[in-house]
Amino acid sequence: MRKINLKKNKLIYYWIYSGLLILMLLMLFFYFVHLNAQNNSFDDEESWISYKLINNNLVMEFPYLIKKRCLIKEVRYGINNAKPNNILVMPMCKSEIKEIEKYRTIPPSTSKVSLYLIMIDGTKTKAREFYVN
Repeated sequence: MRKINLKKNKLIYYWIYSGLLILMLLMLFFYFVHLNAQNNSFDDEESWISYKLINNNLVMEFPYLIKKRCLIKEVRYGINNAKPNNILVMPMCKSEIKEIEKYRTIPPSTSKVSLYLIMIDGTKTKAREFYVN
């Protein structure tokens, strides 16, 4: 009888410790998911695009978006007061970035570019406007 009680107690402790281990692993998982979600926010003050004049052409560069390209499904932009309907093709996530993929030439009469992002999970960011100096 005593042997049966010892086996029963060992089994109870086994289930308790297993449950606690699973609970701790789940808590760690949700902590890292939450931490990663905060780091991938595009609503911070980081500038998504910048402008340059190269050979008398106005060029739009987007190094921040290229850096975060694995999180972005699509970039939509509009020039001046146009609705952001144009698609900015981003470099592929795991590939090396070619020089031509780092910028886009836009009309010299551009005064602002508005854009929003569609993330890989389908969510959209708020539209932001970037003025040309």
